[in-house]
Amino acid sequence: METISLNEEKRRYHRLQPTVEPEPRATFEVDERKIEVKVVNLSPGGLLCYVNNKDNCCKSETYIPKIIIKVPEKKTGDFCRENRSGATHCRIGNKF
Repeated sequence: METISLNEEKRRYHRLQPTVEPEPRATFEVDERKIEVKVVNLSPGGLLCYVNNKDNCCKSETYIPKIIIKVPEKKTGDFCRENRSGATHCRIGNKF
């Protein structure tokens, strides 16, 4: 049996946490509003962002079909959710 300490996370997929300064930004549209937020981490299960302004928040059930990730001094990447069945596809720069 595998023992996991309280400080460790057991995950199926690793999270990608930004290590560059300034941190990457994610841009998306909700209700015809363009929103830009700071990326905290990215995984096949989702994207976690930090929002300074409560006006930029979305409801938890909001469907966002396309998110653009801007990494400083790097090519723009896309994080797209193809459908609501949970299938996700992630591409950053020219790598898929």
